[in-house]
Amino acid sequence: MCISDTDPDARLSKKYGQHILGYKDHRVIDDQCGIITASITTAANVTDDKLLEEAVETHCANTDSDPKTAVADKAYGTIENYMYLHSHDITPCISHKRVRSDEKELFSREQFVYDRQLDCYVCPANKILKRRRLDSWHQGVRYLIDRSVCEKCQYCRECINSEKYGRSIRRKFGTEYVEWADTCLSKRQRRHLTTRRKTKLEGSFADAANNLGFKRARWRGIIKMQMQNLMIAAIQNLRKLLRHLGNGGLPAVEQAQNIAIFDFIASITYFTCHLQRDFRRYPANIRF
Repeated sequence: MCISDTDPDARLSKKYGQHILGYKDHRVIDDQCGIITASITTAANVTDDKLLEEAVETHCANTDSDPKTAVADKAYGTIENYMYLHSHDITPCISHKRVRSDEKELFSREQFVYDRQLDCYVCPANKILKRRRLDSWHQGVRYLIDRSVCEKCQYCRECINSEKYGRSIRRKFGTEYVEWADTCLSKRQRRHLTTRRKTKLEGSFADAANNLGFKRARWRGIIKMQMQNLMIAAIQNLRKLLRHLGNGGLPAVEQAQNIAIFDFIASITYFTCHLQRDFRRYPANIRF
């Protein structure tokens, strides 16, 4: 582990082929209004898949509501996260890394159908691969078929390349949750939600980076970085509130309250301008 003398809380991470010393900010965005409901700052070496549960719990605590659907990128697509979402009745729209076979067969594992009742796999030639033993290295179970059965099959040469064993399939523990996550939504629904995520979440990060110095760390230490990220998120939310008030979102009887809110937002905006000027004036201590 590499520890910086300048900022001991910062960690190294590799992004776009470059090593970066700094932090990460994980956000939860409300789909309806685009409000940032949670912001979690971690060291740069913390992987994204470890933050899903904390992000959901923080969102629930801040909004006092339970989400119905969670949309995230492939980095969050793990069995543990699918199990958590399943236990909390949250529909996932999260893709995952496909399992790659360590052998070069023509027939991929996706062409083998798993029978849950019989606990076996059925190959393209309708032959049964039975459960044989635990595969502790891969944390799952291995399903095998006898070599003599494979030799009688017309697809033998296309299916296996081993000269000693028949075809085998590895099934990791918890694969049923991955299958559940893959069938929760249709392709059209997934495409729609993924597009909205790019607009809402990626747009939020882009606005923070372009207008509020999000990619420059003004202070050192993870606590101060958390304060900076929360402050930037609060300013972005206040901008949305300002647009809502300007469009007549509140009744006329609450105009007196509007004046106080506008004064508060104006002071925050004034402070933001000076904060942004400081970010541009001084070189970045840390980039993330």
